[in-house]
Amino acid sequence: MRSWYDHAVTHAQALVAIRDTLEAAPGPVSIAVVDDHGEVVACLAMDGAARDTLENARRKAYTAARSDATSTRALAEKVQGSPTELSSFNPGFSFFHGGVAAFSDARIKDARVIDGGDATVLLFTGTGTNDGPLGPLPATDRTVNLPFCEVRYWDADGRTTRAEWFYDQMSMLVQLGHMQPSEG
Repeated sequence: MRSWYDHAVTHAQALVAIRDTLEAAPGPVSIAVVDDHGEVVACLAMDGAARDTLENARRKAYTAARSDATSTRALAEKVQGSPTELSSFNPGFSFFHGGVAAFSDARIKDARVIDGGDATVLLFTGTGTNDGPLGPLPATDRTVNLPFCEVRYWDADGRTTRAEWFYDQMSMLVQLGHMQPSEG
């Protein structure tokens, strides 16, 4: 019996994909290469790339590998009009394109950091006005105030080994008027 590892992307293939992307990139980008199961094989944030773009790249690659859609845009179109799809949405998926462009005045407030040695937790409120499209969803000019949690894990040399983001996508869609609040 074959396992999913039989179809896994090799490190050599991942490094070729990263090199090719670096050569073609018009500016600083972050790249994540995942296997068929969505697990990271290799990733890189170029000098000058915003630090959060690496996690965005990882989530988009995970989404492409794990969802039945062919792209994050296709996934957004699939769930856009379906409360059932949105309510059962895998929180590891990403279907938002250009979050910063969607909220040009995005800012962090009320940030709190909890340091646990090899792990750090950052709690904050993200706020901004939706003045640009959020994937296929049109701008609403509504303001969002949404709690976020970021957990970063560190190695002995102080380098990030893993980062996880948690936020309530459904609350954001309700605040933007793209979804009705649930009853109950």
